[in-house]
Amino acid sequence: MHASALDIVVRSQPLVSVLVPIFNGQRYLRQALESLQNQTYGNLEIILVNDGSTDGSAAIIDSFVENEKRAIAVHKKNTGLTDTLNYGLSLANGVWLSRSDQDDVAFPTKLERQMETVLGNPSLVLVGCDFCTLTEESGQMRRYHLPTGHNQLVRRLQRVQSFFPHSSALFRLDVARQVGGYDIDALYNEDGDLWLRLSELGEVSSVAESLVTIRKHQTQMTKNSGDVIPQGEAFVSSVLHFLRTDPSLQLDSQDFRELEVRRQVRETESYQNFCRVIQSQEQFQRRITGKRTLVTKAVQVLLSLILLNKTILLFKYVVAGTNQPRTVSLTMREKLLSAHQRCRREGNA
Repeated sequence: MHASALDIVVRSQPLVSVLVPIFNGQRYLRQALESLQNQTYGNLEIILVNDGSTDGSAAIIDSFVENEKRAIAVHKKNTGLTDTLNYGLSLANGVWLSRSDQDDVAFPTKLERQMETVLGNPSLVLVGCDFCTLTEESGQMRRYHLPTGHNQLVRRLQRVQSFFPHSSALFRLDVARQVGGYDIDALYNEDGDLWLRLSELGEVSSVAESLVTIRKHQTQMTKNSGDVIPQGEAFVSSVLHFLRTDPSLQLDSQDFRELEVRRQVRETESYQNFCRVIQSQEQFQRRITGKRTLVTKAVQVLLSLILLNKTILLFKYVVAGTNQPRTVSLTMREKLLSAHQRCRREGNA
């Protein structure tokens, strides 16, 4: 039997692996999987990793795989999101890997438009896109637009500013493996942490079209937990990024143990104050849901200004000790403080 012209075209395209980690996602899972099945980009594999779900997710996954020849499924015990993502990376065969969540919906042309972008620029290692959010409780939909240039996007990561969501990302699989995949110690910031490491080896871009809808609801996989604040952890990742990329810090493998650096940053008073402001913002946001008035809007603006000020002053506790001439050999603490100061300069740029 001769291959059709369409089959030949599809096989000539770079393979894209679509990775979907799943945990108790039966409510929206079918719709999410259908959106992947309907992609206009032809050459893809869909990898479904069931992280020990206890609801009806397993049956939905098996039914989907039975009817979709491009899909494979793995059912395993629950080990958490980051470990599940790394397991999925180990299964992928593609040149590029696209992330998708169990409750988000990709527009039919998402992969096609992103692959057009990466094929036009061989330097790219990571591409996102504009996106919409759909809030479950209110039914409200909002659109978000992002810069498309590498420098602007990396600056957003460095400054802990809004970025394209995990479900919008497409990245080079070989480069992701080269930098070690997702860091299990990057609590609730496994995506932003990986994006920073990818940006150190290639360029980042974003398609200026809304190509994915992100659901916001009470049972979604990524949520705050106790004292772990995603924005605070994003700051930790930014410090590590500067430690890796600033030649003047003279890092070596003996003193650069990332887990130890993460612990040191989390113990600082500035980090804890930063997280408290984030929590105050979120608590206020929950209280005013559905109660928009001029007063509540004014208070929101004030809280945003306080957060901006906290971000700029996040390194206050180290400024006094960082103006002395550097010696040839820097201690781990001196390197950490210098990275803090570098973040401060970037935040004020």
